[in-house]
Amino acid sequence: MKIAYNKSQRKEERKNRRMKRVRDIVLSNDDIKYKGPLSYRYLRIIAWICFALGQISVFVTLAHVLSIEGFVNDVGETFINLFATLSTPLFLVASFGLVLSRQKNYKQLMLTYGLGFIGFALAVILIYYRYVNGLLIAAGFDGSSEMLHSIELFISRRVQLNVFADLFMFVLFQFFLCYTPKKIFVGKKLLIFRLFAILPIAYIIVSYILIVLLGLSIVSVPFFIFPFLTTKSPIVFSIFVVVTLWIKYREIVFAKYGITKEEYKKYLATNRNSLSFSVHLSIIIAVFIAIDFILSVVLLVAFVVSQQMSIDESIATTMGAFKLGQTAPLLIAIPFILLYSYTKKHKNTLIDIFIPVIGVSLIALVYLESLYQFISYLSSSFGG
Repeated sequence: MKIAYNKSQRKEERKNRRMKRVRDIVLSNDDIKYKGPLSYRYLRIIAWICFALGQISVFVTLAHVLSIEGFVNDVGETFINLFATLSTPLFLVASFGLVLSRQKNYKQLMLTYGLGFIGFALAVILIYYRYVNGLLIAAGFDGSSEMLHSIELFISRRVQLNVFADLFMFVLFQFFLCYTPKKIFVGKKLLIFRLFAILPIAYIIVSYILIVLLGLSIVSVPFFIFPFLTTKSPIVFSIFVVVTLWIKYREIVFAKYGITKEEYKKYLATNRNSLSFSVHLSIIIAVFIAIDFILSVVLLVAFVVSQQMSIDESIATTMGAFKLGQTAPLLIAIPFILLYSYTKKHKNTLIDIFIPVIGVSLIALVYLESLYQFISYLSSSFGG
């Protein structure tokens, strides 16, 4: 009995010490001086630039299919792929910060990314069928030819098109998990609202399965469906799911320790919590990069042992279809995250309205210039 009592007493003492430590941190009036130089605005600007430059990959893919040499060299293609990978995490980190700092709410983010999701998908469909497809037909390819089908299939395998699909699904997930409705879904009905978080997860899983099947040439779908699919692997999505769960769990723990909602909101506005968010996110990214690497090695070994395919381009194609190894470029995002502070604000918020406009204009410019260069290379390759 005495031993059991001592164990129970030690457990209670550890709990009390932890509670005191947490309360001292949250309720302390002494904040740290460190504030990262990058704000949500700078992250979004960098993300828009990365997203716009990443769109060159559409024309790089077309050049590969048509065997056009010299359109973009290997170094340039590597940088384009890195840019395309960076845009989504930087957009998401900025969105996290806007919510945590109460500068934007979930409804505003859902509207922004929802419009981006639908608008960009429709724009891609228009550009492809009206201009790219039309250009190839004008160059002598029949609209129903195997070449055009191969181009559509190659793009679906290699190009990450609509990152707004990932952003919109993630914001939906975060909304259903973290937002507390004031009407309808109140009291016991709140659980129903929380369960809606399954919907964006289901969308991402279905998109991933479809992309894998497309990459393995098991199924074929019309091109107009592809721009509505998410672009990242479930591993990348899981990073931000874990961060969301960590933030939600910490809020629950703080409440158990007697921290009021007002005290918690005050703590969220501190540099200490901003740095804690950046450090935790960086660690989680590093952990998932390691998990992704292990899964990639295991799958690669499984392919070699089974001897179902040789160690050549076929393995690279399969690995690409499963989107394994996609988290590795996120190492480049970690320095940006550690230099980011969501407590850093700007007096003139009018500029934020023009950033998406400038971003869309930059994307249009990239498409126009890439299309011009592609036409030039296409003309020279096929004898003008």
